[in-house]
Amino acid sequence: MKKRAVSRQPSAVAVRGRLGEATFLELVLHDDLRAELLALVGSRDARSMGDRELVSVVAPKCRATADELRRAVKILDADASDAAASVLADLLFHPDVPEDVLLALAEEGTCVASIAHRRGTPRAVLEVLASKHRYPEAITTLAITHYGAPRARAKPFRAFLERYADVPMLEYNVRRAKLDDAKRRIVLEVFGEER
Repeated sequence: MKKRAVSRQPSAVAVRGRLGEATFLELVLHDDLRAELLALVGSRDARSMGDRELVSVVAPKCRATADELRRAVKILDADASDAAASVLADLLFHPDVPEDVLLALAEEGTCVASIAHRRGTPRAVLEVLASKHRYPEAITTLAITHYGAPRARAKPFRAFLERYADVPMLEYNVRRAKLDDAKRRIVLEVFGEER
């Protein structure tokens, strides 16, 4: 009688046991492990909800080089599954994702919310999110942090506010921002007195 070959495909238990900062990227980069990870993340059972939450905590903190993050983003972006999109959205919160990767994703409209909400998103990326996708958080961050900065010139600040004056989130936040007197006057000129 012939012996059956034992499958070496990882089990859900094995993948769950490896969901940590030190091993997360290995799960994404290795084909078999990634398939199992995405199956866990895509599952609808209660335990998988916990797995998804763990991924959202571990992905931004995982140990990875810029090149490894670049490869992981490319792999996840090429996968059309909802689970891969979810893992990608979480991974984009990693502080070492290269700017060119963020810029390419912003240009194509992939994971716009994650990119706009991550800490330290480069200005060039925010500009794309604002101009191409009119994403309110990117617009507001640019207005307050960049165009409204103390050393920033008043004329570009005014032009930026006028360009995006129809964005309610911008008006709400820029009225409450700590701005110098000259920029505060511009806010009143563009938006009028508060209603």
